[in-house]
This record gives sequence, structure tokens and C-alpha cells, in this order.
Amino acid sequence: MKDVGKRTLREWRAKRNLSKQDVSIRLGINQVTYAKWENKPSVLRIIDLVRIAQILQCRVCDIILFEENPNFNLGLQEIM
Repeated sequence: MKDVGKRTLREWRAKRNLSKQDVSIRLGINQVTYAKWENKPSVLRIIDLVRIAQILQCRVCDIILFEENPNFNLGLQEIM
């Protein structure tokens, strides 16, 4: 089930009823690391972003990465 619309990582996680710990366990990383990514997603590597999108059941291009310009396009419409 794919939802349409741009949201932050935090909003996608909440929509899926997942905690930061849930996501970090699925990623195999420390919860503190995931929390940092959620607070500053612009530092994410694309491979990690793809994995997060899979967990959150959304497309990479539907995740807001840059709060100042949420319409910034990384050209990733085909991923996820």
C-alpha cells in the first residue's frame, strides 16, 4: 500500500505506527543514529534512504529531505 504526498520521516513513521526504535532495529542501526537522521535527513546516504522508504512503505521522492525547500527534487521518482 503506497500513500501519496510528501511527508517528513517523522510523519511517515507516525503514519505507520512505528517508533524510532522499531525503525532502527529494522535498519540494524543504533536508535540514536536513526533519530539524528530523522532530525536532519539531508545527511542521509541514498542507500539508507531507500531502505528507510521500504520500511515506511513509501517512495523516496515522497520523503521531505530539505525543510527549507520541501519541493527540492533529487530526481528519484523511479526509486521505490
